[in-house]
Amino acid sequence: MNRLLLKDGFLKVLFDTIPLIALVLDQNLMVSVVNKATANFFNLTEEIIPPTQGGKVLHCIHRFDDSQGCGHGPECKNCIVRNTAMQARQGNSIQRAKGKFNIESEDDIREMNVLVSAAPFIYEDEQMVVVIIEDVSQVTELQGFIPICASCKNIRDDSGYWSKVEKYIEKNSEVEFTHDLCPDCIEKLYLKKEKIIG
Repeated sequence: MNRLLLKDGFLKVLFDTIPLIALVLDQNLMVSVVNKATANFFNLTEEIIPPTQGGKVLHCIHRFDDSQGCGHGPECKNCIVRNTAMQARQGNSIQRAKGKFNIESEDDIREMNVLVSAAPFIYEDEQMVVVIIEDVSQVTELQGFIPICASCKNIRDDSGYWSKVEKYIEKNSEVEFTHDLCPDCIEKLYLKKEKIIG
């Protein structure tokens, strides 16, 4: 696998063009190859020589919890990256999962909300897994309780101002609205009028 992706050629260019964290794991879930986005994001140097434990490459805060390293500590059983890769390999199918992943970042701990996609493949009779990790921390999610008027359905924001549901959601998320009519409203607005007129 290293020969295939690390040489200058189409597959190397293609793999390095992926603008997300992308890893190829071997049959033991050791990192065989990383793309440029991964190397840049984690400031990887030549000291990372494949095959390498994923926790070392991804700067996981739990990589030193056990002397054997990544995959052996008590928190490893809950690792979103490892579990998604294992499910893909074991089920021989594409897996996607959303969760949290904690990394060391410049003498600090950073919690990332991630979307992990993993797909198995076979190369030279060896089962491999490609893993794509997308940091969705910047994607806004509405959580908790939202005060909504029982009568007009306006929503009260944190500053105490009331606004239409659409305006509140557009302001506090990545969602944009388009309008349509549900079947009940179509009947109420149009079909009943036709019956009265006709």
